[in-house]
Amino acid sequence: MTSAWPKLIHLEGILIMNACKRFITDYSKCVFQILTIGILMSFTTKTQAENRSVSPGENIQLAIDDVSVSGGGIVTLKAGTHHISEPVKIKSNVTLQGEGTLASTLKTDSNIKMIEEHDNGLVNVTIQNLKIIGTNASHSGGIQLASYKTDHDNIKVLGVHVFETGWGVHIKGAKNVIIDRCNFSRNGYAGKLKFAHNLYLRRCYGATVSNSIFNNSIS
Repeated sequence: MTSAWPKLIHLEGILIMNACKRFITDYSKCVFQILTIGILMSFTTKTQAENRSVSPGENIQLAIDDVSVSGGGIVTLKAGTHHISEPVKIKSNVTLQGEGTLASTLKTDSNIKMIEEHDNGLVNVTIQNLKIIGTNASHSGGIQLASYKTDHDNIKVLGVHVFETGWGVHIKGAKNVIIDRCNFSRNGYAGKLKFAHNLYLRRCYGATVSNSIFNNSIS
C-alpha cells in the first residue's frame, strides 16, 4: 500500500510556499505604501506655508527665503530698528510686515535699494506696517519692484512710511497694485529730476493709490 504521507508533505509544502509568497508580496506592498505615504508627508510638510519673526540684528533675507521655500507666508520684523547694508530681496507669496503700527523700522546708511524684487514676475507680495529710512543717494531707494519680462501681479504696499531715500517707492511693470495709508516723504535725488520721486509708477495697470501722503520730494 502506498502511503499518503509523502503526498501530504508535498501538499503541505506547496501550501507553505504559497503562504510565504503571499506574505512576501503583502509585505512588499506594505513597505511600498509606507514609503509612499512617508514621501507624500515629507513633501506636504516642506510645502506648507509658514511664518517667521525676525528680531533686530537677525537675518531678514534668510527668513524670507525659508518662508518662500515653504510655499509662502509672513515675515514679521519685530519692534525696533533693523539695520541693513544689503538689499532685502522680496519673493512671491511673501508678506513682509512690521510688528504693530510702525513699531518696526528698516534703516540703512548705504547707497542701496532697501527692498527690491528677487526676480521678474512676482505674485502676491505685500509690504505693510513698516517704516523705511535710507539715504538720499543716487542709487538708493526704499522699495523697488521692477519687472522687465512678465509683469508683477497683486502687489500691495499698506501702511508703510518711506523717508529720505533716493528713489522712494518705485514700481515698474506690474498689475493690480494697491498703495494705501502710506507716507512717502523727503525722498529723491537732486541729480535725477523728473525720475526720482516719493512715488514712481511706470507700466502699472490697475493701480490704486489712496489715503496716502507725499511731501517734500528733493527731486
